[in-house]
Amino acid sequence: MTIQQLKYLVEISRCGSMNKAAKNLFVSQPSISKAIRELEDDLGIEIFHRDHTKKLKFTLEGTELLLHAKSIIGLTDNIEQLFASKNKQEYLR
Repeated sequence: MTIQQLKYLVEISRCGSMNKAAKNLFVSQPSISKAIRELEDDLGIEIFHRDHTKKLKFTLEGTELLLHAKSIIGLTDNIEQLFASKNKQEYLR
């Protein structure tokens, strides 16, 4: 499991589709699909109900994973903002 996969998952949830998420993230839709399949394989779960409709529906496990993913992505965003806002000279002393 990677942070990138979790970012993809959160964006898919926000957009409601892999195509829209791919466009927002400037990656190809097959790349996102592959990342999600690999995440499912790593965790041994199905994240989405897959049927013949185009609408994505999270499974129970997928919903639980999404909650954790949002928390993790929030924390990583906080870390990035913290260190981006500090003057690099502070750390060279």
